[in-house]
Amino acid sequence: MRKIYTTILAAALGFSATAQTIIYVNDDATGNNDGTSWTDAYTDLNDALVLAGNSNNYTGAEIWIAEGFYTRTSSNESFGVGNDVLLYGGFAGTETAINQRDIQNHPTIISGDVDWNDTGVPSSTNSSMANNAKNVFVVYSYNRALFDGLIIEHAFSTNAAGGGIYINNGATNVQISNCIIRENVAMNRAGVLYYAYAPSSFYMFNNRIENNVNTDANSSYTIEYRMASNNSLNTFSGDAHFVNNLFKHNISESTNSYATCARFTAFNGSEIYLYLTNNTFIDNHQTATGQIPLIGYEFSGSGSAFHPLVDNNIFYNNSGANLIFAQLTNVNGTFDLNTGSNQNIQDFYDALTMQNTHIVNSSPFVDYANGDLTPIAAYQNIGDTTFYDSQYLSIPIAGQAYPTTDLAGNPRFDAQGNLAIGAYQSVASTGINFNNNTNKITLYPNPAIHSFTIDLSNSQPAKTIIIKDVAGKVIYNKNVTNITQTTIDTEGWSNGIYLITVITEQSIITKKLIKK
Repeated sequence: MRKIYTTILAAALGFSATAQTIIYVNDDATGNNDGTSWTDAYTDLNDALVLAGNSNNYTGAEIWIAEGFYTRTSSNESFGVGNDVLLYGGFAGTETAINQRDIQNHPTIISGDVDWNDTGVPSSTNSSMANNAKNVFVVYSYNRALFDGLIIEHAFSTNAAGGGIYINNGATNVQISNCIIRENVAMNRAGVLYYAYAPSSFYMFNNRIENNVNTDANSSYTIEYRMASNNSLNTFSGDAHFVNNLFKHNISESTNSYATCARFTAFNGSEIYLYLTNNTFIDNHQTATGQIPLIGYEFSGSGSAFHPLVDNNIFYNNSGANLIFAQLTNVNGTFDLNTGSNQNIQDFYDALTMQNTHIVNSSPFVDYANGDLTPIAAYQNIGDTTFYDSQYLSIPIAGQAYPTTDLAGNPRFDAQGNLAIGAYQSVASTGINFNNNTNKITLYPNPAIHSFTIDLSNSQPAKTIIIKDVAGKVIYNKNVTNITQTTIDTEGWSNGIYLITVITEQSIITKKLIKK
């Protein structure tokens, strides 16, 4: 089933010989603004991307981005990612090594909200989003690109695709890890659109893909990986590894659309190998009727094929969905489900007749209502470990193997080496979900002038409220109990971005507030 492509491998070996260069970005830096250190960091992410993408001296550069809010100045602009650029977020602005980052407590937000005025729920009719950039990132690399530790949000367009990340130049190696891709509105492919024109690898590790909106009448896929060959190119294959991801509340606004989570497209004899391992799919909304999949696949041209391996995933409460996969066109091709597919949980009939499928009619989670997506005891140690192995990676970036932690940052295997089903591993700790950036708390007015209110009526009881400015300075820290809302005075605050963190028993929820 696996294929390793020597042309890409040779290129990857060439990359390893290139000296790594670090370019620093911090929107609060006050130094020389040349990207050479945290003190002298660029304050505009675009300056760093232009430097990295337009000079051979910066091939393979790492861009380290401190916590803060980064956007362009016009709705006609996106952040352009050139050849072999590696983007890392989640820094406080003092670190000297990648492993010193604290992504959860130093959120790096890359936004399409160029006016800094978004409010309300993302939708095609949300007027506050109408002037947003249609794509947050556009990737021009023809080799590799890495996104790690970023919150990618608030692209908006009803006639363009690829809202969060649009990869349009045929990159051969793309990795998205430890990111939140949320609240993007697009015609379709609101999260990620990846066009591949050569043998390629696509890695999605430990990401939250949530609250994205697809507006098109006939296509609603939040992520697409597309082998876009044509008659002038040889046929080729690609492999996609989706591991430890949460797909939550992605929707289509059209009653004709389905396969809201993803589509895989193999053109003109190309093949796709999908490794769908330890993901959780919940609350995604398909509005069409009939045989409705969460994931679609398409063929075009003789010899095209789609080879999925489906291990240790949870599919629950996805309205309208009654299939994992379905073909979206009538063009002949090969759908070849790997016989190793094993240990999945779903709340609909197993049309694929996989091994050890668990059909449930109630929540398989410890506390689904309150956002704890750890599987119940019956599913905490029975995951199939056979394919959770880096040997199935073709060209990992910077030595990256399958993640050693689950989506909450806990060890991926328990002390006995067992693997849970889904994106979250059961641990002896409280199971806090540090990435729970849902709409369970509401801030209003936002932007705020004199004060704002935190509405907790749809949240678990809060224990602590912490407010930081974008430099990471704590300006408010208060323990609270048994309140449904609280109003906070902003008189004396400087204008800009503030991060409001609410800590509950099982989640840490962070939202952005704008002070004007």
